[in-house]
Amino acid sequence: MKQYPKKRPSSIPRALDWGWTDDSCTQYLHPDGYLTAEGLGLQCYRPYDPSGGALFKAPSTKGTWEGWVEAAHIAADYPHIYSILYVSITSLLLPVLGIDNFGVELCARTSTGKTTALNFGLSAWGRQEDLLECWGRTPIRPRDRRFGAAPLAKDEAQLATKGLLKKWVYQSSSGGHNRRGVFLSAGESASGKETHMEGIYARVISLHGPPFGQNPYDGGAAAEEVMEICKQHFGHLSLRMAGYMVEHHERLYPALQASYLGRFAALISRESSGVFRRHAKYLAAIQVAADLAHSLGLPTPRSSLSPLDLLFRGATDSAGSANILRRSFVELCLFLRWRQSSFVPAVIQGVATAPAFHAAYPSAEFAGIWDHESPSWEDIVVSSRFLGKNQGPLFTWHRHHLRRWEALGYVTLRPKNMIQMSRGLSPEKNKHRSVLLGGFLIPRHQYELAIEEAPTAHPVLLAQYPS
Repeated sequence: MKQYPKKRPSSIPRALDWGWTDDSCTQYLHPDGYLTAEGLGLQCYRPYDPSGGALFKAPSTKGTWEGWVEAAHIAADYPHIYSILYVSITSLLLPVLGIDNFGVELCARTSTGKTTALNFGLSAWGRQEDLLECWGRTPIRPRDRRFGAAPLAKDEAQLATKGLLKKWVYQSSSGGHNRRGVFLSAGESASGKETHMEGIYARVISLHGPPFGQNPYDGGAAAEEVMEICKQHFGHLSLRMAGYMVEHHERLYPALQASYLGRFAALISRESSGVFRRHAKYLAAIQVAADLAHSLGLPTPRSSLSPLDLLFRGATDSAGSANILRRSFVELCLFLRWRQSSFVPAVIQGVATAPAFHAAYPSAEFAGIWDHESPSWEDIVVSSRFLGKNQGPLFTWHRHHLRRWEALGYVTLRPKNMIQMSRGLSPEKNKHRSVLLGGFLIPRHQYELAIEEAPTAHPVLLAQYPS
């Protein structure tokens, strides 16, 4: 790696970004020096802080490549961790392959290793503290104007407001401030579900599940060891790849582009929905980046589920989630299936005559069918109060979906005086009173179609509402 001149020549402009000087990808700027193709002079001076301060207070490379590889050997057992690393280094290839910016997010409960996964992915570039920010804290520096190739990364997405989260995703994916690179995020739920925007699902691939596996003891020990190693060894993989790319750009870039096109064609032969075609471009680029990294010494993954297969699952699921109306209806039907043991209407006048489930205290906030064992039922009755009571961060459905669900034929709305339930007052006394409720009916064939789609639902959702 060449060193910058001690004084910037007046003919060379300052650079705002860490990364490629242009889309030809023949010169790479780095805080510690620069890489350039043979015979090509320095096109831009070192990345600098627009506020006048130092770019870094610590080196952006530390330790050794061999030391960092020890962390990679540990992470090779965990597909979520390697997936984030693959996406992180794909940032280098976006200009070469002509790919738009995109994002990948980890969605899992707290204390499962999401932050460690982000730190491991960012350790390919430099010191993690210089690259990772947390929602809810004041940004230290305008990162999207400082790191043109290195990924943007945000942790604790649940702390972001919907407006800020939406703005960040759209600005990052559109290349705000002329930035070309991927973006990474971690939180407890998918950003598309938080913002209720279909466009978010098209720009972000969501990976669900604990990054360090289901065993908290083994996973916790592995996470701690990875973190300790990455504190002492970082910044080597991206430089290793950039150096190889610059040195062999004439023959390498056409080969990378041909590999990308082949992989993209293979992916869309498996799934061809509109949103997935967009994700297929991202996945093909990630595969090409992974192959290049492995050819330069990155250890191969050892997990039974490969990181690339995990990313494919996340992409197909995110593509399905892009249709929020359908996804929310499927999730409601899953929730109803899970709640079937507590379906409570005793008699629903004018709707069903089959025997009812026996319940000690039937509630006005109900959704139910009267006999799951009988094939005679034709509708599920859902009260508006039930829908409102069960809204929350785990669910995507909302009352404002009802009219659009009706237009699509998913449900049939009923005014308040059209659903009448005979409600028991106590299990001992044979007394009943009539309750008038507003709500809607889910036809049986729509419910069964939604349950057939359930295998494509989020693994977290399926675990939350098993059959």
